[in-house]
Amino acid sequence: MTGANRERPNQALQPKRRYPLRHFSLCPTLRFLSLALSGLTELCLVRPMARSPSDMPIAQRFAAHLSRDGTIYSVVPAADPPDFFLEPGTWLELSDIYLSNTEAKFLNSARERKFSFDCSPDEPALRLLNKLDEKLGKTSYQAVYVARGAGLLLLTCQDCFFDEVNLARVHKALASYRPTNDQGFFKAAYFEYMLPGADRVYEVIYPRKS
Repeated sequence: MTGANRERPNQALQPKRRYPLRHFSLCPTLRFLSLALSGLTELCLVRPMARSPSDMPIAQRFAAHLSRDGTIYSVVPAADPPDFFLEPGTWLELSDIYLSNTEAKFLNSARERKFSFDCSPDEPALRLLNKLDEKLGKTSYQAVYVARGAGLLLLTCQDCFFDEVNLARVHKALASYRPTNDQGFFKAAYFEYMLPGADRVYEVIYPRKS
């Protein structure tokens, strides 16, 4: 194992949600190793360095994605809210989407040695829509909206088990989603995710294209 001084071995995970092993090998946040022991395959979890408390790399990556359309965007830290200004002339709010609060705690705390889960494949979709609805309804973006107009919301998938099944449930849930109290502060909301073995995707999830 390279970079051993930057990684911390964990105890084996025994996920109750069953996936083909290939779905674990390319997880963007964690790396899983298969060990053949007595004819059985177990999953051994290796945690990378703790994620930086700054979301600047995520914002810069998103700005680079937006810049592909011709306008070159740069990222400037802002007083919360919002999280960042995107120059020229707009702003960005970020929020992470995890499989569960337990997964979020595990991934962001060096003290957490393991986590287990037993949940529906609908769980990521439910958490995504709940966060989207929460952000659309917040009134604390009023000042930046008055100063800079409508901004962008980026919801980043941090669930290491996110796969094609979960994505299908997300799309199904979005098809019938109606915000409960949209304040109109965001011109678009994006969902950032990576499927196993695929490139990173930025999908506009609100407003939905007709």
